[in-house]
Amino acid sequence: MGASSLVLVLIVGFAALLLVGAIADVRARLIPDWVSLGIAGLYPIYVIAAGSPHWLGALGVALAVFVVGFALFALGLAGGGDVKLLAATALWAGPAMILPLLVVTGLAGGLVALVALAVVALLRGRKAALGYGIPYGVAIAVGGLSVAHRLALS
Repeated sequence: MGASSLVLVLIVGFAALLLVGAIADVRARLIPDWVSLGIAGLYPIYVIAAGSPHWLGALGVALAVFVVGFALFALGLAGGGDVKLLAATALWAGPAMILPLLVVTGLAGGLVALVALAVVALLRGRKAALGYGIPYGVAIAVGGLSVAHRLALS
């Protein structure tokens, strides 16, 4: 398998793990730690296979996303699984794609919230919708898939 084939396999693995995390979040409002660890664990292999010189910047971006996410988690504004998934995904985005990742994730998050609340309100009533958790892993997966798409095209 050539380097470019391995790079593509790693990007597909990244995308597949994002989908697994999104599905788990929809089903149980829980993103397994192994999903985020898998995404983070594939990244060094990708860096070596792709010959990417930007790994240090990517590490800094992921750390910054984790620190901000941890603060939001501490304030009860974000779930721990969401924070870990977004930080692992930010690693793949790096400095060049962090802004598009956050914009796409934010837009998808708004749509996910509207759909989730509407479905719960229809099925269980308006009061139930107010206490319903949003599966934000879906939005993070959409943002991450946009990163995977850009990586595959580059």
